[in-house]
Parts: sequence; C-alpha cells; structure tokens
Amino acid sequence: MCGRRLIVTQSPAEIRRILVVGGGIAGWSAATALARTVRGRASIGVVETDEDLGEPLAIACRPDAAEFHAMLGLDEASILRGAQGAYSLGERMIGFGGEGAAYFRPFADLGAPLDGASFHQLLLRRRRQGRPEVADAYSLNAVAAELGRFAKPGPNERSVLSTLRYGFNLDGRRYAAGLRAFAESLGVTPLRGALAKAEATATGIAAVVLEGGERLEADLFLDCTGPASRLLGEALAVPVESWAADLPFDSQAETLVPEAASSRAFNVSEAAAWGWRRDTPLQGAVARRIVYASAHLDDAQVLQALPASGAVRRSKLAFGRRRLAWARNCVAIGPSAGSAGPLDLGLTLTHKAIRRLLELFPTLGGYEAARAEFNRRADEEMARVRDAALLPLVLNGRGGEPAWAAARETPQPETLAYRLSLWNSRGGVISFDEEPVPESDWIAVLLGQGPAPRRGDVLAESAMDDAALADRLGAMRRAIRQGAEQMPTHDVFLTRSGAAAGGAGR
Repeated sequence: MCGRRLIVTQSPAEIRRILVVGGGIAGWSAATALARTVRGRASIGVVETDEDLGEPLAIACRPDAAEFHAMLGLDEASILRGAQGAYSLGERMIGFGGEGAAYFRPFADLGAPLDGASFHQLLLRRRRQGRPEVADAYSLNAVAAELGRFAKPGPNERSVLSTLRYGFNLDGRRYAAGLRAFAESLGVTPLRGALAKAEATATGIAAVVLEGGERLEADLFLDCTGPASRLLGEALAVPVESWAADLPFDSQAETLVPEAASSRAFNVSEAAAWGWRRDTPLQGAVARRIVYASAHLDDAQVLQALPASGAVRRSKLAFGRRRLAWARNCVAIGPSAGSAGPLDLGLTLTHKAIRRLLELFPTLGGYEAARAEFNRRADEEMARVRDAALLPLVLNGRGGEPAWAAARETPQPETLAYRLSLWNSRGGVISFDEEPVPESDWIAVLLGQGPAPRRGDVLAESAMDDAALADRLGAMRRAIRQGAEQMPTHDVFLTRSGAAAGGAGR
C-alpha cells in the first residue's frame, strides 16, 4: 500500500457513525487516520476507559511508522519532541546465541549483492573457508550505532548514506496524548466513561453502554480495548488462539529509569538464565523491560533483575490472536486483535491494521467481501508474526539453563520449520505475504544465531575469486566506517532537527 492514495467514496450506504472504544495509542491512531480519510462525512467518537490497554511504557517503532505518520500529516520532529523520543537504528542482541555472543539487528539491509550473489551468502562462503567476517561491519546502521552517531538517509543512491533505515522510540503515554490532541483538532469527539456492556445482535454491536447509563450507537465499532477485547472477544464471543503456553517465558515487568547520559540510537536486549532484559532509550530515560519465565524467577528476584527507582508494572505476556479480527460490524485494532508476545511489533501491527481497514473501508450492507479479505490478511500476518517471534528463541545457544532449553523445544509452526530447513540446507531465506518484518531481519538473526548451512550457494561460490572478494569486502567496510564517522552524534542530531525535548520546533 505504500504510496497508494486512500479514498473512501461517498454513497447512499456510506458509514455515518464510527465509534472507537478504548483510547490509547491504537484508538487514537485509528481515529486520526479515519478522520483524515472520511473528512467530515462520518462522525467519529472515541470512548476513553480506565482499563489497562496492554501498552508498554515505551513504544519501539520500526521504519514503517514514519510512513504512517506522514500519511496522517504528522511532523516527525514534533512527535519525538512531545513524546521525549529517540531515534533507533536497530537492536543489539547479547547472549541469545550463547554466553558472550552478540550481534546487531539493523533496520536496514546488510551489505549489498556482489556479482549477482546475495551478500549474506558471500559471508557464509567466507565462514566455510575459515575466514569469518563480522556481519555488523557491513551495516551502516550497526556501525553508526556503535559510534553513537545518527543521520537520516541521504538522497544520493550511490552514497553509503542512502542505505540507512531508522525507527524511533516513544514514551507511550506522551505519544498517546499527542495523538489525542491531533485527532481532536480533526473533529474527533472524546467521550469519557467506563464501559458497562456492549449490546450484541445478530448483525453485530448495536450500542455500547457506559456505567453512567449513556448508550452510544454507531454503524461501525472499532475495538481498541486491549487484550481483554471487550467488544470482539466478550460481546461477539470471538475466541482467542493463544500461543503463550508454548513458551517458557510467560511474564513481563517494566519500569522507567532516569538516564542523564547521552542518549543512544539503538535498543539493547540481553539474555539471562530466566529470560532477557530489554532497554529502550528515550530522551532523559530508559524504559527497562524484562521478559521472564515465572517458574524460574519469583517476585523478589524480579525486583533484583529490574532495579527501579519508580513503579514497576507487571503483567502476563500475551502471545496470540483472535480467530477473527473483524466480526460483523466490529473491527479489532492493536492488542484487541492480537499480540506479538516476545517480539516488539505492537505499533507495526496497529498501523498495518488501520491501513488495511482504510483500504477495505466498508459500506452499510457491503461488509462481506471486505471483511473476508481483512481477516484473511490479518490471519496471514499473525502467522508470520509467530514465526518471527519464535526465531531467536528456538535458535538460542544458551546451555545449562532450563528455560532456554525449553525454548529450543518450542513447537515450530510448519512455515517456520520450512524456513529453517531452507537455511540449514544452503542458507536460503524467503519471505511470505504479509510479513511484519523484512527479510533483512531474518538474515541478521540467522547469521547471528543460526547453524551453519550444510552446503554453499552456487552463485556465491562462483561469484569471484577469493582475493577479489576480500578486496571488495574491505572496500565496503571502509566506506561504511567512513560514512558513519561523518554523521553527527545522536544528541546533536536531535537538537539540530528540532526533535530534542524542551527545544523549539524548526
């Protein structure tokens, strides 16, 4: 859909009343996108409740978030400034491949094809020859992160700077507040009150009733009530398909830690015997989250693993999906539809669902085809989410630790087993429809944690002689290093771009 203009045509059977139940990031993102699209042809209200919507303290945004914000007309620097956000080039993974092992998961491609051969296959060729390369050295994202630098991609496709891709981290509460203010400026009506019940009929949700007795009707309802899924799950009885029982890691806890040091443009996940800790840097703070196996970490040990000066939020790790994301006249968006469990993809899934709804926007009496296609794509997407979330867990190389041994035995979906068989055979990497993460992310994890393929790739083996390959790899490393060294530091870039918290917009 990237670059496609989203249009809702006017017709006598047009949706006139839209009610979003549940505020937060999912609710206000959906309301803003709908307000931009229907442009006054339908009333849009958002019922804000006091319920836990299952949102983390910090939102880690992948590169697709920038496209979504641009579609809404949101200024990126203003978003980061208001949400005390930081840019991100990817994630440093420590200890997942074994004690002391580390690699970087960049948001951008690794290297570039040479003589028609995939770059990762050339690195595998060097490994087989006993001349292993450090994959991170061929990623501008990874080298810039190591040096504490940041810049946006350059316009010259011949420059190494054009290979950069970036995301950002945002304070979840501040980001939701900014979306709310923007949605209100577009005419969205905020409604406050605890949800008492939703009235379900054969055709869908007829109305929602607040605890004060107010009854709210609509033509289309969006369920943004978080994992509880008060409309789709409770009122319409759409069951949940949970994958959480397959994992030993069943719980999470998080807190905000003040951080006065210079901010960094990447996240860090570090494995431990009980699970892993993830640091998501913001401006002036770090959101620290641990994902752990409750069988191996009690409440007192949680506090030891998560040193905190402020409040600690704990919850069960949700991992799974509703069997339908759109039932009758109700569409679930965000955690109401599904959760990525150990994979931090919440905002990506929210944005993709909103884009899908806009593309398939229904008319009264015209739900069936749009609803079927929406559910087909949502189902395919969550299957790919499951594959990507399990990948670093089933490939972990940690020994002598029961939780990680159990993770290696996690049941593999057929598609994940197939993908791993292709890698094990000759280093093959494939993508399916509705992938939530790019192929480059799979390559980074497989190179960082995966087993050595049994055979080499024909194109990589015949691409050039060993001396020529060594020369070209050396030139690529030098160009990437020089490009990274020319970038400003992350803090300097935040200030120059007007994204620094407390600074003035440009």
